[in-house]
Amino acid sequence: MYSRKLLDKLLIWRDNPVRKPLIIRGARQVGKTTLIKMFSQNYNHFILLNLEKKSDLEIFEKSDDIRTIIQTIYLIFIS
Repeated sequence: MYSRKLLDKLLIWRDNPVRKPLIIRGARQVGKTTLIKMFSQNYNHFILLNLEKKSDLEIFEKSDDIRTIIQTIYLIFIS
């Protein structure tokens, strides 16, 4: 039940034309990844970045330029 309410909130966020980037935070083992994977079923393409993983975190530590970050993510996960 609770995850359904959170999923509904994510769908509202998705449909907002002026939405800001979304960061999911919370204690360990409460279902953050499961929630995001459920939400990702609404999309054909999906990239999961976990900033607790050193390799994912390094993408953001190496640059503060959004174009560089997007290109790096694309090269790592899409190509």
